[in-house]
Amino acid sequence: AVPITYSSPTQVVSDLETVLGAGSGGPLSGVVRFVPLDRLNTVIVVSPQADYIAEGKAWITRLDRSGGQGGQKLYVIPIQNRPATEV
Repeated sequence: AVPITYSSPTQVVSDLETVLGAGSGGPLSGVVRFVPLDRLNTVIVVSPQADYIAEGKAWITRLDRSGGQGGQKLYVIPIQNRPATEV
């Protein structure tokens, strides 16, 4: 199971099936399967081969990005009810 931080598990699985061809009729069809668990906010990787599981986990990590919005954030909040010099 791979926890999802920034996306939804269903969206990550949809992207994986598109990128890796793991959906029906793709080259990895029947070899590796991705199961989204929205309630647990995770994706399960199912395969009889450990290499495919490791590669699937790596792809999930790549696809679960914040879109460049991670890291430190700067918020500017206008001051209300007080002069800025007092704050």
